[in-house]
Parts: sequence; C-alpha cells; structure tokens
Amino acid sequence: MSPATSSPSRLVRALPFWAVWFAMFNGLLILRVIIGFPAGAAERPQTLDAISLVCLGALALSVAARWWVLPRATTPAVRLPVFMVGCALAEGSGILALMLAPGRHQELFVLGLLGLLQMAPLFTLRDEPPPAAFR
Repeated sequence: MSPATSSPSRLVRALPFWAVWFAMFNGLLILRVIIGFPAGAAERPQTLDAISLVCLGALALSVAARWWVLPRATTPAVRLPVFMVGCALAEGSGILALMLAPGRHQELFVLGLLGLLQMAPLFTLRDEPPPAAFR
C-alpha cells in the first residue's frame, strides 16, 4: 500500500517522526553553514582525541538505538522517545565535531549526517509488522 493511499491515522502518526527528523537534519546543515567553512586546514592529529571518541561513541549509541532498540518497540508512544534520543545523539555528534574537533571536524560532521540519515523514519511508512527476529 502506498503512503498516499494509507489511512489518515497512519499518516498522522508518522508526522511527528518526520517533523523531528527533518528539523534535526536541516538544523545540523544550517549550523554548518552558519559556522562556516574553515579557510585553512587545521593540523590533523595522528591519534584520536577525546572529543573524537565522544563523537564516535554517540554515533554508536545512535546506531544501536536505530537498529536494535527501535525495531523492538511496538507502539508509537515507545518508538518516538527512542527515535528522538537516537536523532539527538547523531546530531549532537555532528555539533560537537563542528565546535570542538577542528582537526577532524569534516569526517565527524559527515558521520553525524550519516547518523541522522540512517535515522530517517522510513519504518513509519510500512504497514506490515516488523519481522519476528526483531521482537
């Protein structure tokens, strides 16, 4: 069944997920434009610093929320908070990269965008229940 012919209640239930995702994704892009693009390349550290590890840890938690916790949630009342936490972790990783990781801000920012992209709420458009392995 296509999203256009779905029942209105299904589309209404999907709207908060899409609104949150769209706002966070575009917010991260707007922050990147406002902060600007650095004129010169900063000295890239040879090892991962603490901020990079914090960013990567937040991204790992975002991936876990999306692929392990969210498919097991059965109701929208449980899915929405998990979804929002996953999006916030991915966006926070991108913001931290922009603000505090001058040597690796490009890589970590792109990873933050990819983290938000993987959180896209395509699961709200399906009519079938999740596979039994995810319950």
